[in-house]
Amino acid sequence: MALGLPYNIASYSILTAMIAQCVGMIPYKFIHSSGDTHVYLNHWDEFKKQLKRKPHPLPKLFINPDITDLFEFNAGDIYIDEYNHHPSIKYDVSI
Repeated sequence: MALGLPYNIASYSILTAMIAQCVGMIPYKFIHSSGDTHVYLNHWDEFKKQLKRKPHPLPKLFINPDITDLFEFNAGDIYIDEYNHHPSIKYDVSI
């Protein structure tokens, strides 16, 4: 959960916004359900530290409004502005 879930939430939220734009809709919420969410024992101390942090204000997502075909997006058509973050926490990769 600590390594993959934050990346998944961000990438699927961006994809949802891209699809919404292409079909002429405005995204409202990204709702995520997880069936096998777990924290590895060797991540526990770092995870507790992360849970104590207060969230920063949400960043702003910019998607080039001229793109209406999902397969026409390029990396430069999407960016995140006003992204503030806490110092990184190192998690070992569990195998």
